[in-house]
Amino acid sequence: MQKEAALKLDALFERVEGQRQQEEERKREEQRRQEEAQRLEAQRLEEERTQAAEERRREELARRARESLEARERAGDWLQFGYKPLEPVFDGDWDNEDNPPEYLDNEEWSHLDSNQGPPACEAGALTS
Repeated sequence: MQKEAALKLDALFERVEGQRQQEEERKREEQRRQEEAQRLEAQRLEEERTQAAEERRREELARRARESLEARERAGDWLQFGYKPLEPVFDGDWDNEDNPPEYLDNEEWSHLDSNQGPPACEAGALTS
């Protein structure tokens, strides 16, 4: 009888131990799922931030292109009368986006005479 009780006790112990191991494995699996979900969520958020930044960059480039086109159109009105800008009109390309060239805000113009004479490199040849 003691042997039977010992066998039943061993079987009960093994069953309880098996259930404990299953519960631990279930908890580990749940933790792995949560970590994977967090990793995927972080990746999704990073992709959204990247897309938003790219969209903002595209919008800024489009805005600059519109402003450049408007400046060229304004410049065209003056160019037909023989005026030219002292600095080139913005062509939509500079290296430092946070620090655009100063000439973008410059509204100064020069006027070319209709008879400008020969270039400086040839001027001396005509006088001697």
